[in-house]
Amino acid sequence: MIAAKNAGYEGIGLRAETYVDALNEGLFDKDPHKYDDAELIPVVPEITEEIKAIAGGAGSSLGTGGMATKIKAAEICKNGGIDLIIMNGRDPRHLYKVFENKPIGTLFTANGEV
Repeated sequence: MIAAKNAGYEGIGLRAETYVDALNEGLFDKDPHKYDDAELIPVVPEITEEIKAIAGGAGSSLGTGGMATKIKAAEICKNGGIDLIIMNGRDPRHLYKVFENKPIGTLFTANGEV
């Protein structure tokens, strides 16, 4: 949880418009390691209890680490007016999509718009 909080606060401290977490593909509607039909959620305008449960937060049997910490970072960024993108960073060319404002991974919007 400390790393997630630090990530959110780093974005705020840097006065970033967008913070990129390049360690996962994004947020899926269910665990993609268990379900072949899991679908990527491209945009999250609001962090609801349902989003927290999908990520494995409180009330979930999936645990409290991993994606749940990224949701916490997204909340911190959102409160600081910063968008957060969770995306696969294994291929550095994926960053071009961020720079070109093209969809990649999951975008958590700071302003609640899709």
